Amino acid sequence: MKKTLFIIFTIVLSSVVTNAQQEFELDYFKMIMKTNNKWGKWDSKWTLGEFSNGKNMKFVVKKIDDSTFGVRYISAYGDNPPEPFKEIIYDPIETEKTRKNYLNPNLTVYKYKGEEEYIWTDNITLNDIAKDSSKWTTTKKAKMYAWTSDGGLLYTSGTNLKPEQIKYYYQP
Repeated sequence: MKKTLFIIFTIVLSSVVTNAQQEFELDYFKMIMKTNNKWGKWDSKWTLGEFSNGKNMKFVVKKIDDSTFGVRYISAYGDNPPEPFKEIIYDPIETEKTRKNYLNPNLTVYKYKGEEEYIWTDNITLNDIAKDSSKWTTTKKAKMYAWTSDGGLLYTSGTNLKPEQIKYYYQP
């Protein structure tokens, strides 16, 4: 009987753990655009991600298996119904190429399944975040890039930012 209860408990626990999801706020961002097949420059300062309602957009990660994740954005105004999860897959070939091109061994590349959009992480991985979303704010210089064919957004928690690095649209 004890063995049966232990097996049931283990199955339930593993099911809960594998379906767990983590979310964190996208506190600061920079943008870059592509015009006429040429990339522009990143914004010089970080923009506060806070909307007029005082909330930030959120990013949600859930681990599906060792190299596949479900991800979605949640608007600062709340999504009703919420945006569905999109599958994103760790891309070891693009990761290696990107690390070499940018001379940064901390970059990790993920590709949206069936799309030409990517997420890169720097100094952190989606696996780290899927285990514990607090790593987003506790990992020094953690960043996340969201790439499309015509632009990109670079996010950070702002943990290491100084006031002179932030672009303020209005003063509180």
